[in-house]
Amino acid sequence: MRAVFSFKVRARGFTLVETVLTTAVGGVAFAAVASMMLYGSKSTAVMGNYGDLNRFSRNALDQMSTDIRQANKVLSCTNNQLQLQAVDINTGAASTLTYTYDPVGQTLTRIYAGATNTLLKGIVTNSMQFAMYQRNPVGGDVTTNYLTTNATLCKVVQVSWTCSRNILGVGQTESVQSAKVVIRKE
Repeated sequence: MRAVFSFKVRARGFTLVETVLTTAVGGVAFAAVASMMLYGSKSTAVMGNYGDLNRFSRNALDQMSTDIRQANKVLSCTNNQLQLQAVDINTGAASTLTYTYDPVGQTLTRIYAGATNTLLKGIVTNSMQFAMYQRNPVGGDVTTNYLTTNATLCKVVQVSWTCSRNILGVGQTESVQSAKVVIRKE
């Protein structure tokens, strides 16, 4: 007698339940990774925007601080404009230096010796302010400066503004700057 052995190789695939379960788990994992990537890209865009706003604001504030410190005196000051008497270090000639805020264009410009430079863009409407503080403290208190409207009494100039920018799909970011600058020559 002869023995016959038959080996049936069982070909086995995934069942429908296994396929559905694997697809569901993979979909959840993909959704988690995609949402983390979306959140990361939005966060990166916001941080980059804050960095740009702060850099432009800091550069404008540095320029203004230098000019105000070196000015001879304040000629006039309103909420939207500051005029200083500046001296050219090369010629020694006195001329007018003007900072002007345009609420419609949302810009801050510097006008000196016939040249106009835009220092800042995207300033929130009516957030830019210039203020003057007097030289001599009232009542002997040297830690407090007092507001004045008289340019001849001005020793300290305060500038403040808020810049804003919209990021598509993320929202709006803002940067706030404020500084009090002492006129050295007054």
